[in-house]
Amino acid sequence: AGQYSDDTGFTSCKVCDAGTSSNAGKDASGSTRCNNCAPGYYSSSSGSSECTTCPAGHYTNSNSGATECIAASTGFYVGATNKVSLPHLVQYKCPIGSYSSTTGQSHC
Repeated sequence: AGQYSDDTGFTSCKVCDAGTSSNAGKDASGSTRCNNCAPGYYSSSSGSSECTTCPAGHYTNSNSGATECIAASTGFYVGATNKVSLPHLVQYKCPIGSYSSTTGQSHC
């Protein structure tokens, strides 16, 4: 887990980098590979077999391959605003009449 081989005949595997995880599937050549963590997920260390969802109130500032999540700023929150939005991808300003006085909030 957390390792891959990009060719046949190797006696050891390569370790997946931080921001990636090993994939149970294989690419077109039949080699196992590492995939970038999807937006809203991260992998902080090398050798990860799975990426982890950012915790509530945190997001990734990249499209993919994040090694850490960022806490929502004061006055902002991270979370889905409607069924179309995906959580953990961006931070949103608190609406008029609400506030967030600390970082890392999932709502205002």
